[in-house]
Amino acid sequence: MDYRATCAVSQAMRRAELAWRRELAGQTIADITATVERRSPARASASRGG
Repeated sequence: MDYRATCAVSQAMRRAELAWRRELAGQTIADITATVERRSPARASASRGG
């Protein structure tokens, strides 16, 4: 058996991790803030002390 080759599970996990990282890299704090404010305006306001 050749243990230098990457197993199928490892390959699948690596692809999933790379997809997650690409998606996260496309998000900014401003994007997340806008989502929170849109979904729960009262909570967003309270978190700013308002």
